[in-house]
Amino acid sequence: MPDRNSDDAKVIAILEPSELQKFALTFHQDFDVEYSNYHEAAQEYISELSPARRGTLLSELREFVSSAEQDPRRLRQQWLELGVGYCPRDPTVGLSLLAIFLEMLRGSSRLCASWWPTKGEV
Repeated sequence: MPDRNSDDAKVIAILEPSELQKFALTFHQDFDVEYSNYHEAAQEYISELSPARRGTLLSELREFVSSAEQDPRRLRQQWLELGVGYCPRDPTVGLSLLAIFLEMLRGSSRLCASWWPTKGEV
């Protein structure tokens, strides 16, 4: 066992996931077992955030969407890299979902939960 004071001791940094990564993990491969659709999953996650975390997620998601809009074909890969287990194959649908998540974070009440497709419908 290495001595803590020796040069052989190693420090391993564990990075805290970003708010966007934490949000993305809501959509794991079996999220449809826990939730009936994307809206329900997102709404539950967002409702549990403090105002500070909600603001951070809004900023991170806004930046992510801006980047994805520049190259929609990469959207799916970028979203999967954040840790989601499922992402719509059609980049138009993916961008629409992300835009609606932004509206949810802004507190828009105009969103209709019945619009949201289930995992199998996308």
